[in-house]
Amino acid sequence: DMEPFRRASGYSKHHFIRRFKAATGLTPAEHFNRMRLREASERLLTTALSVKEIAQSLGYDDQYYFSRAFKRSAGVSP
Repeated sequence: DMEPFRRASGYSKHHFIRRFKAATGLTPAEHFNRMRLREASERLLTTALSVKEIAQSLGYDDQYYFSRAFKRSAGVSP
């Protein structure tokens, strides 16, 4: 959640999102999701956790949604 950062910046939600996207090319939500999927990739490579366990540990309630998001991002299924 980017809310603490938005509050600290002093910007309105809309202005914060615009400034964030101008600086990074992504919305805060897109950035957060990329970070979660990057972490998932790392965990898939370095742990013996199941896809379901990794998905749940990263806040995905539905492992099938997680698998689709991962495949869209990485080009391969988890």
